[in-house]
Amino acid sequence: MNSAGINHEQLRTAWPVYSAFSGSLEPVDPAGMEVLRSVYVASWLADAAMLVEADDSGRDLTFRGSAVSHIVLAPPLAPHQLLALIAAAWSADRWYSLVESDGVPTPPSSLLRLRAGQPLATLRDAIESSIARLGGQAFVRMDHASSKTVVPCSSYDAVEANLRCSERTAARLRGIEVGAAADGPAEGYVMLRRWVDDLQQTHLEARVFVHAGVARGVSLTVRQHSRLGEAEERACIACLASLKRALRAFAKRVILATEYRDCVLDVAVPIAALDAALHAANRPSGMPSAEAELLAGLWLVECNTPVYLLATSGCFDLSNEADREILCGDAVDAEVVLPVLLAEFEWRTWRIELRQ
Repeated sequence: MNSAGINHEQLRTAWPVYSAFSGSLEPVDPAGMEVLRSVYVASWLADAAMLVEADDSGRDLTFRGSAVSHIVLAPPLAPHQLLALIAAAWSADRWYSLVESDGVPTPPSSLLRLRAGQPLATLRDAIESSIARLGGQAFVRMDHASSKTVVPCSSYDAVEANLRCSERTAARLRGIEVGAAADGPAEGYVMLRRWVDDLQQTHLEARVFVHAGVARGVSLTVRQHSRLGEAEERACIACLASLKRALRAFAKRVILATEYRDCVLDVAVPIAALDAALHAANRPSGMPSAEAELLAGLWLVECNTPVYLLATSGCFDLSNEADREILCGDAVDAEVVLPVLLAEFEWRTWRIELRQ
């Protein structure tokens, strides 16, 4: 179930990148083999990916209701190379400064540039200094890849070991160091984020799917640390409805800050605030303040590519047409109040789907 859209043929045409081989615009298949010399890209994405427009691009061309820009690719690229270039639009060095400057809650971070062909060891002093500024411990990741091994790093040696022990970050790092990255730009960034103690025990992580500038879906796995799974159904649904509204408002802030029309947000939800909202569900007069507290406690973990590219789908099943329509379809039932929230409970056979 938890898969990326790039693995589903039905979703490969959802990204707003088009070719004009047949005289009319057709979505580029990111798994295709043809060499692309020029493409048409949704203008918001062309800006985010820093693609240079052709001289004949007048920003007055629209396709599927969105402005598109004509991009000449020099040198020509295969679709998988174009995908890597486009995916870099959601790199941490693009979104972090935007959300920070706009006041969106997110842990303080340091972004250290690693130029093509530059060994990681040359950043030893900068990494040590950054860790000290961040409080002595940091979560480390590459610009658009996180390690599967989540541990606090308190020294350069710990940072290097963490980046090289996970193939996701190791491949990105090796590519930059040899000056021939295959999964993005030839130069990149090492990102150090302030470490949050006991994150797994104090927070849940919600995955929010944004499409066409709207939060369309929320995937949430509820662990035993929350009282939510022990609650009776009415109170549980009322609490999740509050969370849904808070996440919708939070996603709107991130969308305004980043100008991403499509993305996937990982949002930390404090369990204490969620439990307070659950308690307030039994006395409706307390819900507004509990919901405001819940919204105030949310913070952004990271911003990812849209689900039709590389981000995974959480509780949504991309082999299911209805789920695909919710996350990135053109038409959603007017009676559905977005985002649709799917909550699964880790220790019991219980799944809640909240459409209202």
